[in-house]
Amino acid sequence: MSNKLVANLVKGFSWALLGISAILLIFVFTDPLLNDDSLPLLERAPRAEILMYWAYFLFALACFFAVLFPLISVVKNPKGAIKVLGIVAAMVIVAFVAYSVADTTPIQGTSSTPNPDFSNPTVLSLSDMGLYTTYVLFGVALLAVVFSTVKGFFTK
Repeated sequence: MSNKLVANLVKGFSWALLGISAILLIFVFTDPLLNDDSLPLLERAPRAEILMYWAYFLFALACFFAVLFPLISVVKNPKGAIKVLGIVAAMVIVAFVAYSVADTTPIQGTSSTPNPDFSNPTVLSLSDMGLYTTYVLFGVALLAVVFSTVKGFFTK
């Protein structure tokens, strides 16, 4: 396939996903039960579950393409596989270090019946790992932006 055809297919696919998302949003937010104050809050939006399933689908689609495109790149350029493996190894190291420094001290709530997730060490360490990994990746992205900006000043 030519690059132009692939670009047009990706653009059409993106517009189709955006259109379906807009139609689903209109469908959910035009629900007559949404403004009925006599109903409990959770019963006001029965159509909102559709948005959750759509979000799950979009997330699964993003994960699929996040795995597929690097694999295609590795097949097309095997020498680039070393760089990809290095990046994956660095991400695993960051996740391991973040998991190692995660705190599992139970969180004291204000209610008399504590949430079991706030005292579960596995949940606490995984959530801390996710936060710390996000902080590191944000820092790396910020440094990359600063580096590319500074490099742009010197190369012109």
